[in-house]
Amino acid sequence: MYDLAIRAKNYKCFKEETGFDCIRRVNLIIGRNNAGKSSLLDLIEIVVTKNYEVERSTWRENQRPQIIFEAEITENVTSQVFRSDTVGGVIGGNHGTYGKNYIGRTLKWTKSGSANNNAALLDCNDEGINPPLRNTGDYAQTLPNKMPIPLEGKTFRRLLAERDILPELSEPQNITIGNNGWQAPSFLDT
Repeated sequence: MYDLAIRAKNYKCFKEETGFDCIRRVNLIIGRNNAGKSSLLDLIEIVVTKNYEVERSTWRENQRPQIIFEAEITENVTSQVFRSDTVGGVIGGNHGTYGKNYIGRTLKWTKSGSANNNAALLDCNDEGINPPLRNTGDYAQTLPNKMPIPLEGKTFRRLLAERDILPELSEPQNITIGNNGWQAPSFLDT
C-alpha cells in the first residue's frame, strides 16, 4: 500500500499541519466537539474532488490554506520524471541515474487551484544528492506533479451523524449509500 500523508495548514481550525499520516480503506476519526473532525472530512473531500482552491471563509488568520502531501518517491515515478536518454545540463550526468537516487526518499509538496500540474515542491529528503532537487529547474516542478494521489477522482460520501436507523437489505443488488447512512454496513461487508 502506498502511504500518503494528507494534511492542511491554515485551514479552518488548523493553524499548523494537521491531517492524516496515511489513509486506509476505513479510517476512524474520534474527537471532542469543535476539535476539527468535520474539517478533516472536508480535507478528504478537497482531495477527492481535486479542487484545491478553497473558499476564503476557510482561511485561518487571513492566511491561504495549504493542502500538503508527503510520500516516498517510487521507482515508477522516477522513471517517468528522470529520462535515462538525457545527459548534461545542471545534472551533469545521466538524468535517469540521477533520478534513481530519489527512490525511497520522502517528498513533501502542496497543491492549489483546480488545474493539472498545480503541485509545488515544499521539501525533499535529498541529503547527499548533488545537485539538490530544488536546484534542478523543471524537475523540482515535474516530480511533485507526477506523485500519485490515489484519492483524486474517487467518490466521496459524507454520512450525517443524525442517521435514520433502517434495516439493511439481506442481499442488496445495487448498493447506494445515502447521506443518512442507509446501506453503509452492507457496503462495508462487500
